[in-house]
Amino acid sequence: MGELSHKGAWRVLLSALLVAVTFFVFGPVEIYISNMTELWFPIQDVLFPSVLAGIAAFALLALVGFLLRGRWREWYCCLLTGVGIALYIQGNFLQTDYGVLDGREIPWEAYRTVAVWNTILWIVCIALPFVIRWKRKKQYQSGAALV
Repeated sequence: MGELSHKGAWRVLLSALLVAVTFFVFGPVEIYISNMTELWFPIQDVLFPSVLAGIAAFALLALVGFLLRGRWREWYCCLLTGVGIALYIQGNFLQTDYGVLDGREIPWEAYRTVAVWNTILWIVCIALPFVIRWKRKKQYQSGAALV
């Protein structure tokens, strides 16, 4: 249980990759592409630092996963998978229009409902891999081998 198996290594690597690519590469590139007409600098100015940050985050997340043992490693992979899924859903499907982000104060009180729903989404996304691991151990093992 404490040894890092081939499947365990892949779980750590793929979970870390999901978070690193979604947050550090996909997010900044998506923001750039969505606002390309507003920006005066080329995508390379965003892409290069984003990829470097993604590689560093991936290495750090994977290292932590490799240092953990047994159930701690499984829980860590569940956490990373849940966070990665939440980031993906948030970035692709639940983008809130805050208006032009030009430094003016945002009226946060107008977004309370959005904040509540986003919090619920994050709790569900993070809890889901843990629940699947707990309730459906066999399906988790086969599914986690892919993720």
